Amino acid sequence: MSRMRTFSTALLLAALVLLPLVARGQTTDMMTVEDIAFDESGATIAVRVEAGILLHDASDEVTFLCASAWETAGAEAQWLFQTGPGRPLLTGAQGPFLALESGCEWARISGPADSAKVVGVHAIEPGGDALLFAVSSGFGPDEILRTDDGGFTSASAGGFAQLDKNLTGLVGDGDTVVVSGVGVVSSAWVAWVSEDAGESFAALDLDTEEGGELIGLGGQTLWLGEGANLSAYDLQTGAQVMTLQPEGASVAHMVTPDGALWWAESGGRLRYEDPHSGSGESYDIAVTALAQQGESTWVGLQAEQPGDPLLMRLDSGAESWSVARHRPSVWSYPEGCQTLQAQQCADDSALLLPHEVDDPDPEPVASTSPDGGCSGTSGASGFPLELYIFLMLGFAVRLLRASSRNGSRSASP
Repeated sequence: MSRMRTFSTALLLAALVLLPLVARGQTTDMMTVEDIAFDESGATIAVRVEAGILLHDASDEVTFLCASAWETAGAEAQWLFQTGPGRPLLTGAQGPFLALESGCEWARISGPADSAKVVGVHAIEPGGDALLFAVSSGFGPDEILRTDDGGFTSASAGGFAQLDKNLTGLVGDGDTVVVSGVGVVSSAWVAWVSEDAGESFAALDLDTEEGGELIGLGGQTLWLGEGANLSAYDLQTGAQVMTLQPEGASVAHMVTPDGALWWAESGGRLRYEDPHSGSGESYDIAVTALAQQGESTWVGLQAEQPGDPLLMRLDSGAESWSVARHRPSVWSYPEGCQTLQAQQCADDSALLLPHEVDDPDPEPVASTSPDGGCSGTSGASGFPLELYIFLMLGFAVRLLRASSRNGSRSASP
């Protein structure tokens, strides 16, 4: 009997420890757009928020990919791409990871980019399956790697490798690519340019004293972040063509194909400057992410309630912004996860039931969730973790009582 009490107490303590973990998990109480990615056709939009990725298809149906799925696989989300419709790719300090089974699982890329520290990435065709990665290595040369199959495999892009330089960034526009680095000993800033999608590089001589952070490349215009300033340089001459002094901290940047710069400031201002025409615009929009799709400029916002604007778009020639996507009130989870019956979401293993049921409930049941739906109650029926723990405790106690009775009977003369 003492063993049974000890075991029951241990189970109860374990349950009490697990419950706070669920409460601390990622939630969808607030959705702040951190990245936007289109596929090549523009049919699907991937929107990364705090707790995962909202994947909008052509019919505007929304699938939610939980951040815990790629974090469990080891991915760090610094850049987001789509290498095919509904096929997100994340990359960061642990290398590129590709969504499998529509986002139910995430897999590392094979080849030299596996687990590599990525410091810059460029899609040769926006939304296409060919990407270049600038990687920094603590055990070998820093180099430029490439995937041509959307993130399944990787190889060297052309033999560009640096042993005495640490690569710090990569930006591009089509086949034109610029890479930056610093000397291992001297810490001097250096840059290279490639016009053949990374197969060969040449030194880039810019009219800058200390260099800076690569922001973006559009046509023959390269933008750098130089301390608090934003500066544009002509790739052919190396001359500086514009310098901007933002009033607040920069939240997001984007360079258009014609070399103009969009940037968002922390004070809730969105600005635009074209170094060639000298034209500029300013908008009172609190932007958290920027993206270009065709001739349209897209911005991400912070949405607190369902129905709040999540994405806005400014089309070419339009005078005002339009709401492109609202924060969804319901979403589904990847169908591949339903075949596995469970999806790890917000530190909570939530049972996902089929969308279609033979005997619907006679009365509608409200599907509100204190965590905004991340634990599986939005778009799918969830099995409460607390009830699961309670049932498991009761089942374990019954087993131990039966075992104790059987043991007492066998010991009796």
